[in-house]
This record gives sequence, structure tokens and C-alpha cells, in this order.
Amino acid sequence: MKTLTLNAISCRYDRQTVLENLNLELEGDDIVCLLGASGCGKTTLLKAIAGLLPLTQGEILLKEKALHHIPLEQRQIGLIFQDYALFPHLTVAENIIFGLCYQPACCKGKVLRKMTDLVQLTGLEQRYPHELSGGQQQRVAIARALACEPQLLLLDEPFSNIDSQVRYQLIAEMRQILKQHAIPAIFVTHSKDEAFIFADKLALMDQGKIVQFGSPQQLYQFPNSRFVAEFLGKTNYFPCHFQSETHYHTPLGHFDLEQPAKFADRVDGNIQAGMQAEWLLRPEMLRLSSVDDPSLANVTLKQRLFLGGVSRYLVEVDNQMDNQAKPQLWLQCCEPYTVGSRLRLTIRPHQKVFFTPR
Repeated sequence: MKTLTLNAISCRYDRQTVLENLNLELEGDDIVCLLGASGCGKTTLLKAIAGLLPLTQGEILLKEKALHHIPLEQRQIGLIFQDYALFPHLTVAENIIFGLCYQPACCKGKVLRKMTDLVQLTGLEQRYPHELSGGQQQRVAIARALACEPQLLLLDEPFSNIDSQVRYQLIAEMRQILKQHAIPAIFVTHSKDEAFIFADKLALMDQGKIVQFGSPQQLYQFPNSRFVAEFLGKTNYFPCHFQSETHYHTPLGHFDLEQPAKFADRVDGNIQAGMQAEWLLRPEMLRLSSVDDPSLANVTLKQRLFLGGVSRYLVEVDNQMDNQAKPQLWLQCCEPYTVGSRLRLTIRPHQKVFFTPR
């Protein structure tokens, strides 16, 4: 069953069109991330779903029920804000049960015990927000949103103000809670790491539009544009010449495909014999070897960036293709090679994605 449906919605803010003809579907208890740079329309979309901003066109359906004329407080949607939005003059317990004002005291007490146990705040019920850490304040905000049993949970950059040492622990706990209680959610972030860990589906946005929607793995491995590829991770683009639809030549050697090649960034994307393309290679697809294997490409280490457990290297490939400059690639590995070293390069392509040459 579709939990949420956005049909061709548009939204204006300060006399500017921020969202334009946008479509999105959320199924079951999926957690969907709205990912993108600042100003791309993520928070505007979240506010439109919540009812905080009016639509200029389109419709929003929550479990097949139109939300156009339903006030915010009646939409059964929970909200968690970046700044937690806790009431400073209320205790933890009072904050959590704030939305249950019309329920009897016995019900409030039962819900409170359930929520404090769920988010590990037992024993802190009588403290005030200023007496809590950032992670504890976020747990209070989570408990308050879940206490009203929402049909959908909206989170606006909920982890950005939390110390990095506890952030990923809280993300994992929050995901587990949502899955255990089958609560669908949409959350906004500009961090691809948070999105990869927390989300079932990613909606990558740019200039008020969703440019690609799918699982994190799908978007990372099979981006439909250079923008998507570069936003989600480090990229290398390697020149290649197609001798047939399933065979191409690069400075790293010859490669075959099981299916005819296609350009990922074109609707009419068939690649034919004689065409040039650029092959997307992620750093983790490349490996350095000190073994002198003539079947492998020669490279020279030009730069090393120490990142702790691994190092990132910039290497220059000896070019075997006529009239082309020596291509350079970024890769990462654990071995401490010296800049200037001559090594061999192996490739382990997890996917083969091609873009039109620039």
C-alpha cells in the first residue's frame, strides 16, 4: 500500500517557485531521504507535506487520503526539527506527553513509560532540557513525536547538531525503532553518509526537482547523471573507445560487456561502434599492485593523502591510446606507498556506467 503520494506538486516561497511539478511515492514503512545541497528545496518539500506551506498546484495523499484542506494538527504526521524544539520550561516527561493533553492521566503515564523505555531515557523524566546532552534532547524529541502514534514521521536534519561520536549510534537506534514499529518516515539531510545509513530510498534533489530516486546502492552504483555520481562520492571518468556495442578499449586495456552498452545520461543512450565515452570508476574499484605483471597498466603515484585507516592516492596512467594525455585517477588503499613509485593498476568494476564525453 502507498503510504504517501505526491502528485505533480509545486510550491512558491517568497515569490519564487521552489518546487516544480514534483512526484514522489512512499510505500509501506519505507524511510525516504530527501538529499541535496542547501537551497535545493528539501525543507520546503518537508514543510509542504506537513502543512506548513501551501501548494500552488498538485495534491498530497496520505494513505490515499487527500491532505489539501486538513490542518497540520489533524494530519497524524509527527515532526522532529533540527533544533529539537523542546519546551525549556517543561520536564522531559511533560515534553513527551505534551501532545496527549486530551487523554486521561492513566493513558499518559502508560505512554510515557513506553516512550522513555524505547528511547532509553528512563530515570531522566524530571530533568529539564538544559540539563540534557544534545543526544538526550534529540531522544526526547523522538519520543514526543512517536507518543502520538503518527502515520508518518518527518525529520528535518535531525542529526546535524549531535556530536559525531554519538551521531551514528543514534541514527542506527532511530532506524531500528522506526522499523520495529513499522513507522514510515521522510527525513532531510545534506549528508550522504547519514542518508546511506538511515534510508531505504533516496530522493536526490536539485533546483526543486528530484533528479533520481531509488535505493542508496542503486543511486551510488548506477547514477543517471554526473551530478548524481559526484554528489554521492568521489568519481573518476576514464576515456574509452567502443569497437562494438559490447567491446571497448581504454588505457587500462580491453573490456567486454554481457549486454550492449548505454549512456547513463541520455534517454536515447545506445552506444554504437566507433563512439567515445567516459567510464565512471569509483576509487574502491581500483587497486595498486607492486607485482610486475605486464598484463596490468603501469601507473605513477603523483600524490598521497593520509586518511587514517586508508590513504587516498592520485595516480597517472601510462597512456596506450594515441593522441591523448595521460589520464589521472583517484583511488584508496591501506598500503603506504611512496609518491613517485611506479606500480601496476588492477580494476575490479562493480558496475559499468558510461557518460557522454565532455
